[in-house]
Amino acid sequence: MIADGFTNLYVDPTQFIWPSVMLGTLTASLVLLGNSLRDAFEGAKLKPSKASAPRAITPTRDSIHGSAADLLSVDDLAIAYPTPAGQLRDVVKGVSLKLRAGETLGLVGESGSG
Repeated sequence: MIADGFTNLYVDPTQFIWPSVMLGTLTASLVLLGNSLRDAFEGAKLKPSKASAPRAITPTRDSIHGSAADLLSVDDLAIAYPTPAGQLRDVVKGVSLKLRAGETLGLVGESGSG
């Protein structure tokens, strides 16, 4: 239906729009159903955790290194999130970077990494 509607897009656009809307609705519904099933099955085998949110670590003045010319200096950055079992899972480990005046720094990660 979408292919037929696309060939007649300029003659009658509704032939293309409504099947596309239905396909999008069906896809979104199946994604939500799959996420619900995954959550139900994973929740059944894991016990609840005391740790519910990531903890931020504030660096002390002694842990910040770098010269006065550095706008930003990060040494040995580590980030961990709690798992449903209550253990910490390292997602970032050992990252160091410096940003000086006049420089540009780009951080590239996986799709959806923020």
